[in-house]
Amino acid sequence: MLTKNVDQVVIGKSTFSVLLGLQLLQSGSNVLLLDDDRMGYGDLYEKFISETTLQSLQAWGEELGVEPLVNISHFISFSEHNIHLDCEGLTRRVKLTSSPTSNMMELARKLGYPEDKQFFPDKKEFDEEVMASLSRLGKHLYRFQTLSQLDAKVLTNQLPKDLVAWAEPIVLPFLGRKQLNLNRPWDAFFYVARAIYHQKFSLDFSAAEIWHLLIEAISPRYELDATKLVSSLVDVYQLRGGQFKSTRVREWMFYKSSPWSLELSSYEGIIHPKKLVLMGSHSSAIGLELEPSGNSYISVSMKYESNQAKELFPIGARHFIFSPKDVGTDFGLWSIKHIGSGYINVEVALRKREGMKIEFLSKQLYAKSNDLLDNHFPLNKFTPLSSKLTQGLELWIDEHFHKPRKLRGEILLPANIKLKQVLSPGKTEVVKNVSYFGPAKRDRLGLISSLIDMKDSLPRLQ
Repeated sequence: MLTKNVDQVVIGKSTFSVLLGLQLLQSGSNVLLLDDDRMGYGDLYEKFISETTLQSLQAWGEELGVEPLVNISHFISFSEHNIHLDCEGLTRRVKLTSSPTSNMMELARKLGYPEDKQFFPDKKEFDEEVMASLSRLGKHLYRFQTLSQLDAKVLTNQLPKDLVAWAEPIVLPFLGRKQLNLNRPWDAFFYVARAIYHQKFSLDFSAAEIWHLLIEAISPRYELDATKLVSSLVDVYQLRGGQFKSTRVREWMFYKSSPWSLELSSYEGIIHPKKLVLMGSHSSAIGLELEPSGNSYISVSMKYESNQAKELFPIGARHFIFSPKDVGTDFGLWSIKHIGSGYINVEVALRKREGMKIEFLSKQLYAKSNDLLDNHFPLNKFTPLSSKLTQGLELWIDEHFHKPRKLRGEILLPANIKLKQVLSPGKTEVVKNVSYFGPAKRDRLGLISSLIDMKDSLPRLQ
């Protein structure tokens, strides 16, 4: 049986929600974690992680004494990714692997290097040095940094001097500029890299963001087996006294704008929380609206079969396809992933519109998807399994319409998100003691700054 009166209800089952629940338990709170299937993160946000994020999660696990996070390397596998850029009349395919040195060489070869000469040390030794620095950076960001302290210098101070010397000619031309110019290869790359690593579309940037995007591109990326990791974390969470339930929230009640009760779909019925925490991309399905909420993209996927899938790329490898012609349209970014057994998943970031029904867009999306596959993989045959579209949990913010918050010249603070309960069609009310963590906060450095924000918010959540 669940305790009826709790300090916090955390809604959404993910690596980060269980981690937050464990942290709140350590502070002495009575916590209920609800696995409401309408709240969650997309695979790109939760599972496609970098070395620095991996090390930050491990450092958090070490601090809490949580074995699955301490041994998070048992739950990951390397994930190759390729970025296809249409720029200057050419399609440039940037293949990023597990070797930082190889990634640096690939970026310079495909996008150009600003200077005539570039120096690359011994690959094996330099890879080891870079990986050690990324490990230090990830742990440093978790243990010692808050968002108010985070700037470009914090990032570069942890990197090898040779890496900084190589990167500076790439980064320096962007400092002082107001916007990206997508006709230039590096500008186009940073634009699409932000969509992949930070889950936002924007022509504005800060020095810290450019440095972080370059670090993310150089770093290996991993596919996190979130299902197994979360299962292990929930076991630890429950052993430490946390309450867990897989059920939906049927109805809310607020008193003086603060949580009073929530009714569960399960037999436990009514729960009385002091505070609520929403952990996921979208909250409207459970009756709470995020503000601002407009000008965003959702994920829609299509499934194909290909006899040449294994030859095309390894299972789990991703291809991201971007054209500057798509900027400002309903299509933000396309991604292709081999999901095994000869099946290919094609996902598009689709602009969210009021009253939109994705099933009405099936013909248009499949036609565009077929053209992309034919153009980028002309030697392979792809067969759609159906005309069905599936909406995912991914969320991208279109920052052409959102002005980021600034701090000492760096654009690093998350957005001021308000949550509203829906009282009736067209009528809402701002609620208190309800927090949100996810891509809608537009965290400046993507997931890593979202984790720092979550850590910074702990005194308020307790």
